[in-house]
Amino acid sequence: MKPQTKSRLIAWIIVSLFALIFSVLILVLVGEYTYRGLSNALFIPGFAVFAILMLRLVGNWGMFDLVGYSFNRIRHGSRKEDLGEIKTASEY
Repeated sequence: MKPQTKSRLIAWIIVSLFALIFSVLILVLVGEYTYRGLSNALFIPGFAVFAILMLRLVGNWGMFDLVGYSFNRIRHGSRKEDLGEIKTASEY
């Protein structure tokens, strides 16, 4: 197994374990051991894992490149340096 694949697998196993632990904690603290209580306990950790997955996918697709370029451009502009050395949006 490649080291990158192994580290991703380990990361998702850890995220899943944290979600499971928080789900059980919510279920025990609320004390409602029905299907409704189980659904309520799984909602918040499940939504958090889903949000992490979506942010990773959107980031891998390059959707945040424009935001990164904008902050980079603002940072270079605030230093009052020559903006000719920074990449243009089409080069970024």
